[in-house]
Amino acid sequence: MRFVLDASTAIRWCLTVQQTSSSIAVLELMLTSEVYVPTIWPAEVASVISREVNKQNITLDDADEFFMTLDEFNISVNNKVDNPARVFDAARRHRLTGYDATYIELAIALGLPLVSEDNNMLAAAKRAGVALVV
Repeated sequence: MRFVLDASTAIRWCLTVQQTSSSIAVLELMLTSEVYVPTIWPAEVASVISREVNKQNITLDDADEFFMTLDEFNISVNNKVDNPARVFDAARRHRLTGYDATYIELAIALGLPLVSEDNNMLAAAKRAGVALVV
C-alpha cells in the first residue's frame, strides 16, 4: 500500500500513553507499505520527541528506539509541496495550520490516501476529497 503519513500518527508509536488501535494498525501496515511525508515531517517528529524527552515523558532510550523503528520503514520525504503561497492557500481553504495543510496538499499531489490522527486534518481531507486510511 502507498499513503501519506502525518506526524501525529507516527509520534503515537513512541508516546505509549497516546497510542490508539488505529496507530498500532498503521504501525503494522508500515512494514509492507510505501510511505510519503512532506519535507516538514522530520522536523515535526524530531521537535515533538525532543519536547517529550525534555519534559521527561520519555527517555533518550525510548527516543532512540523510536528512531530506529522509523529507519526500518520505507518512508520517502517528498518535496512536491514546496510553494509557500500554495500551502497558505490550502491552509486558508481547509482552515488548518500551514503544517497540516502540507499533508493534505501532498496527498492530493501524489493521488494517495492520508493517514492521520488529527481530527481537524481528517475533516479537511474529507472535504478536499482525499481518501483516508483507517
